[in-house]
Amino acid sequence: NENYPHADMVKECLVQGKIVPVELSLGLLRTAMDEKAAEEGSYGSRIFLVDGFPRNYDNVQGWMEHMPTYTSVLGALVYNCPMEILEQRILSRAETSGRSDDNLTSARRRFDTFRKETEPVVR
Repeated sequence: NENYPHADMVKECLVQGKIVPVELSLGLLRTAMDEKAAEEGSYGSRIFLVDGFPRNYDNVQGWMEHMPTYTSVLGALVYNCPMEILEQRILSRAETSGRSDDNLTSARRRFDTFRKETEPVVR
């Protein structure tokens, strides 16, 4: 969302392949969950699949500090995909996404961050 006060910082993190600070991630997540849960007649609106979280141990710690009274974690899904396929998918998505981080340089930075920070958390 362009009107979000920290939109530029989030975009810069994405382009640099860095992880968005946990305070911002959890704030955005909680806002989105609250908005969805407030919708009338929304079946299953209190059940969420959180994609791409946690990304590092800081995310885990932030979740444990700020979300335990708000949520219950039922499990985690972790998928494996060869880097070459991920690169192809990102380049294909780049044709229509308009995302500033849909390029090989940013993608490879994100892959490196994933290997160093996320894999140890989710494995």
